[in-house]
Amino acid sequence: MRPESQQQLLELFGSDAWVSEGGQILLSNGSLKDRARDTRGWADPMGHPFWDLFDGQEALDSRMAYEAWKASGTGTGRILVSGPTVARPMGGVEIHLIDMSPYELGVMFVPRAQSGAERLRKLDTHLRIFQSYIAQAKIGLLIFEEVAPRTATIRHVNDEAAEILELAPADLIGRNVLELVHPDEQERNVEFYLQWQKGETDLPFLEVKATTGSGEIISVEAVLGGITWQGRPAGYVMFRDVTERALMFAELRRYAQAFELINDTVVLADGSFNVIYVNPAGLERSGYALDNVVGKFVGIFGSMRPTEQDIREIIKELTRDGFWRGERWAQRIDGTEYPVDIVVSLQRDPEGRPQMVTLVSRDISVQKANERSLRRARERAEFFTDLMSHDINNYIQGVLGRLELLTASDLDEHQRVHVQQAMDQATRTSELVARVRAVSQAQHAKALKPVDLRATIAESLEDLRLKWRSKPFEVRSAHAPEQALVMADDLLKDLVINLLDNAIKHSPQREPLIEITTRPHREDRSRLWRLEVADHGPGVPESQKQEVFYRFVRRGSGEGMGLGLSLVMALAERYNGRVWVEDRVPGDPAQGARFVVELPAA
Repeated sequence: MRPESQQQLLELFGSDAWVSEGGQILLSNGSLKDRARDTRGWADPMGHPFWDLFDGQEALDSRMAYEAWKASGTGTGRILVSGPTVARPMGGVEIHLIDMSPYELGVMFVPRAQSGAERLRKLDTHLRIFQSYIAQAKIGLLIFEEVAPRTATIRHVNDEAAEILELAPADLIGRNVLELVHPDEQERNVEFYLQWQKGETDLPFLEVKATTGSGEIISVEAVLGGITWQGRPAGYVMFRDVTERALMFAELRRYAQAFELINDTVVLADGSFNVIYVNPAGLERSGYALDNVVGKFVGIFGSMRPTEQDIREIIKELTRDGFWRGERWAQRIDGTEYPVDIVVSLQRDPEGRPQMVTLVSRDISVQKANERSLRRARERAEFFTDLMSHDINNYIQGVLGRLELLTASDLDEHQRVHVQQAMDQATRTSELVARVRAVSQAQHAKALKPVDLRATIAESLEDLRLKWRSKPFEVRSAHAPEQALVMADDLLKDLVINLLDNAIKHSPQREPLIEITTRPHREDRSRLWRLEVADHGPGVPESQKQEVFYRFVRRGSGEGMGLGLSLVMALAERYNGRVWVEDRVPGDPAQGARFVVELPAA
C-alpha cells in the first residue's frame, strides 16, 4: 500500500494510530501527532519507536511485548500498558497491532474497565473501518497458501479483487496466483517472491501486468505480506488497478524524445500539480537536477513577486478553463530571475478529475531587453519630435508675423504676390510640422474613450472653412439618426480634418462639392461606424489605391506629399479600425474618389 493510502487509512481511526516497521513509526494520524507534540515535544513522531511514548517500566514492557508478538508470527496482537503513563496520564492504554508486512498498523486507545466482549467489539469496529477503506479505495485482496514450489493456491478473495480481475470469487478460489500474472512477467515475479521470502528485498510494492477474465491485460500495483490463515502460515497480496496511470507514463515515454529536442522548458505534472518530468533544456535553464524537482509542486520554478498574479488564482482558472497563458518571472535554483511566456494546459480523466498538467515556458529575456531598448529609443524620438515641432512652429509664427507686417506696407503688385506666396509656404510648413507630430503621437497607443464622430465632423468643417476662405466648398451630408459614438481619443479630429482636407485639395472645381456619410455597420459580431468622404476630383487609379496611404506618395498629379493620408491610416489602426479608397462611381476613377473609414462603435 502506498504511503498516501496508508495515511488516509490512519485518519479513519479516532484513537491514536500509526504505521511502523520494526516498531519505528513511519506515519501517524493527527491524534498521535498532537499527543506526541504535547507530551514529548516532538515535531513529528516519525522515526521514534512507539514505546518511547511511555516512561520507565511501561516503555520496557511494551517493547518486550512487541518483540514477543513479532516472534510469534501471528497476524494480530494486543499489548496492555497498565497504570498512568505520559501518553495517557489518566490511566492505562490498550494497543492493537495488525501485521501488514513489511509494515504494522498500530491502534492505541484507553481501556475503560471494558469486558472482553467490549474489547472485541472495539477491535471489530477497527477491522470494519479497515475493510471499509479497502472497499472505498477499490483495493483487491487475495490470501494464498504455498502448497508446492511455484504453486501458491488462492484461499480467499474479496469482492474488489474479483471485480478488478473480472472473475467470480468461486473461479479464483483454488487457482495458482501465478496464473493471473501475464506470461511475460511470471518468471520475474517468481524471483521477486523468492527474494521476499528470504528477506532479501524490502521493496514495498511492485507493478505487475495481470490478465483479466476477458483476456484484457491490465497493470496492477501490488503489495505482498505474510499472515496466518486458519492456523497455517499464508501470504496475502493487496493490489489496485493502475492501468490508466501506466498508460499515461507510456504516453510520456513515447513523447519524451520530442521533449528532449525542444529548446523551451517543458514541465509535466500530475493532477495534484506535482512535477513528474522536466526536459533537459528546462533543467539546464533552471539549474535543477531532475531528482531535485520530481514530486515537488510546480511552483518551485516560479518567482513569488508580490506584483504577479497569485499562483492559486492561476490554478483556479486552469481548473475551470483547462488552459492558461501569460507572462511571469521564473526563478533558477541560485535565486536569479528571468521573464517567461507560459502556456499551461490541463488534461482530465474520464471522470473529469485533473490527470496531467503540461507547462511550456519560453525565456523572453532578449525580447524584453529589446522592448526596453525600443521604448527608450521611442521616448527619445518623441522628445526630439516635440522639441522640433515646438521650436519650428515658433520660428514660423515669427516669420508669418513679419510677413503680415509687410502686407500692411506700401508694396507694388509684384511684391505683394511674392509676400503672399511666402505666407502660404510658411503656413503649409506649419501644417506639415503639426501632421508630423500627430503621426508620431498616433503610433503610440493611449487609452481610448467614446467620442462623438458627428460632433467631430462639425468642428472639423468649421476649421476648414477658415483655412479655405479663398476656396469655399459645399458639403452634402447623410447621417444615420442615432448618435455616432466611436472608441477613439482627441486625435480623431486630426483623422477627420485630414480626410476632408484631402477631398477639398484634390477637387479642381472653383467651389468643390464634398459628400459626407456616416452610418452604422456590422461585421461578424462587431458593431462599427462607417465614415465616407467622397470628392469630385481626378480619383485614384487602381494601381495606387493601396499606396496612396503611405508617406510621401502623391495622389495622382496633384500637389501634396501624402502625409495627411498616412496619418489617417495610422489613426485608423490606432483605433482598431481600417481605411480604404474606392471609386465614387464604381468602375470609373475619373469621377472622383470615396475614402472609407470604419471604427469600432463605443
